[in-house]
Amino acid sequence: MVLLAFQCWLLPRLVLRGVEKALRIKISGQIQPEFLKTSFHVSGVQTAWNQKIRILSGRVDVDYDPILMAAGRLALRIQGTKVAAELLGDWAQLAGGQKIIFDDVFVNFVLVANGIQEIKSLRAESPSVHFSFGSSKRRQV
Repeated sequence: MVLLAFQCWLLPRLVLRGVEKALRIKISGQIQPEFLKTSFHVSGVQTAWNQKIRILSGRVDVDYDPILMAAGRLALRIQGTKVAAELLGDWAQLAGGQKIIFDDVFVNFVLVANGIQEIKSLRAESPSVHFSFGSSKRRQV
């Protein structure tokens, strides 16, 4: 019973706290854990990051790696649909300063205590804005 409470209630909150600390942001929304899985949902998610983007509303699904978490790193995959956002600063100028509803958002990244260690892929699509980024690893032959 204690293990179940740890997995369903505490781990998702520890993951979000780690994201807040690494990115120096505050995230609000209703956490809905998935039973016996290393994932959870956040409904009504709201946050802002680095004067670049403000998430106004939406639902995101978060998958995390508990093994890396024990090693002090957060490996996350976040996916959302119909996420309302507002681009800020330079990004707002690129998109005309408008509020946007992203039809699809996907981020796969690794965080450490002082920030982002690696962005493996990032995709955000709306009818007016499309942004994608993917890291590549060089192979030595």
